[in-house]
Amino acid sequence: MQQQDERRGLDGEETLQGEETLQGDGVEHEVEQSADPAYVPEIQPPLSVVSTNEEQERESQVVQAPEIQSKSTIKMYEDSPSTSRGNLSLNISTTQRGSKKLTRHGYEYVIKRQNNDKSILWRCAKMKTCSATIKTNSDFNVIMNETSHSHEPLNTTEVEIKMQMEKCSKAVQENLSDPISKIFEENMASLEDRGLDLIKKLPALNSVQKMLYRKRNKSIGARKLTFAKAKDVEVPKKFEKILFADYAHGKTRILIFADNELKKYMATCKKFYMDGTFKVCPKPFYQLYTIHAELGSSQEYLNVIPVIYALLPDKKMSTYELLFQIIKSQITEWDPNDITVDFEVPAILAIRSNFPGVKITGCYFHFNRSLWRKAKALGVCKTQLGKIHVKLCAALSHLPSELVNEGWLYVMEEAPNSNCVTQFNDYFVKTWLENSVLADTWCTFRQMNKTNNVVEIWNGHIKKYIKSKPNIAQFSEGLIKDIHFFASIIRKSTGGFKISTRSPETIENKKKIDYAINQLITGQITVGHCLEKLRS
Repeated sequence: MQQQDERRGLDGEETLQGEETLQGDGVEHEVEQSADPAYVPEIQPPLSVVSTNEEQERESQVVQAPEIQSKSTIKMYEDSPSTSRGNLSLNISTTQRGSKKLTRHGYEYVIKRQNNDKSILWRCAKMKTCSATIKTNSDFNVIMNETSHSHEPLNTTEVEIKMQMEKCSKAVQENLSDPISKIFEENMASLEDRGLDLIKKLPALNSVQKMLYRKRNKSIGARKLTFAKAKDVEVPKKFEKILFADYAHGKTRILIFADNELKKYMATCKKFYMDGTFKVCPKPFYQLYTIHAELGSSQEYLNVIPVIYALLPDKKMSTYELLFQIIKSQITEWDPNDITVDFEVPAILAIRSNFPGVKITGCYFHFNRSLWRKAKALGVCKTQLGKIHVKLCAALSHLPSELVNEGWLYVMEEAPNSNCVTQFNDYFVKTWLENSVLADTWCTFRQMNKTNNVVEIWNGHIKKYIKSKPNIAQFSEGLIKDIHFFASIIRKSTGGFKISTRSPETIENKKKIDYAINQLITGQITVGHCLEKLRS
């Protein structure tokens, strides 16, 4: 996973990029599968139908049957008993109730029983009026016996439509991201070029939509997927394995997700990053709040991964406090030393309340952006001297906290004499120097990662897996993909983590800052000289 600069402060920003390639065995398999997501069909080699006594003398005269839907090929002796000559293919699919169904030459069969020798006896689906049977081996690729039907087979058009609907049914269960209507249209499109007679017999979406929704919900163990109230939300059974905690009291509902393999870093790591995002949050929740663990970043690599995903109803201090308390009750070893967040006051107050003594560091990118926004609003940026003044103010963030006041005096001495600069300085003092909540949070001295952009970058990364405004199933499925992505990277890491590569520009900026600060600490340069070097 490569990361490149996307947004620039003095120390640069990283951009998350990740590609997942699923590599198969080089062979395309088109196999009918069970509705059960865990079912994995096996491709068996083609076998021959058990021969009769008369045919045993003619075993060399085996003819190859045409290829069938499942790509399993059946061989049958020319004189074997059969109600259907010529095309000897069969198709195995699944009924609406989840049972296996066999289709052969327009006739449909359901399983009657499995014999002691593991062979399967199938009976005609029209069992009330037809007693026809067909006997196959347990792999469904050998026809051992077959009897005649008392009715006409389905015509080719009906069979094609049924088979295509079965594919559509399977698709809605395997693909939770796309709407039912889109999947239905894509599956029916392959039949629309087959002639007017077939088109007339295609089912309308409104006639099968409810059935397709039922199949999708049943496949993941859900009654419904969209909810008006948070208290009514149900996590589908398929995704309960990543449900870390479910808190419900009155109107407050919090769902927390975590992976057993990754949540261990909550106990072993000491540095964390926290942030919320909104676009991929399922209704009726307000935000997806994530906690990311620092695994040991270096000058070259940014090693941070998401470990906690929480659906929150709002962004109140009491909600953040409750979130932290729930996590601590389940992971008692969670004891962070350093937490980086945006300058969100409710979150900062909740962190201080739950982790007394923890160092809270604000994001340098957001600090720098806030200064420039205010400066532009006041007209400070209209002159070159005004821009230099803003850069000097931003550079204060890199100083040791005990030297910030001395640095501010230098900035004031060099400040342009204008009304807009005076207003900007008043803003800086009130918001960043004297604010009881934020005053101690914007100093990034000695921080390996001076921004919270690793989380901002992840907010963009997760959109590969979760679309905007998802339902609870689409959201949960996306989390599993994200968990697998990072778990796979960690499993492949040898000789230290190398999760994200820093860009050359980011590395160079970091070296520049560290060099100037080291000169200041060792007495080689003054505070003012240091700020001038940092702002350039």
